[in-house]
Amino acid sequence: MSSFGFSAGNFIAAIGLIHKISFGLGDNKGASLEFYELKEHLTTAENILLQI
Repeated sequence: MSSFGFSAGNFIAAIGLIHKISFGLGDNKGASLEFYELKEHLTTAENILLQI
């Protein structure tokens, strides 16, 4: 029987991806306000997933 749920591996992969994107956005000096806001949203999402 197959399952369509989420496993711990899915959460770990999502956290890793969010971290890489956030880190990449944080390295852009002079980036627009939208990039900084996106970085903050991604950091918040990463922190939420880490607490699950």
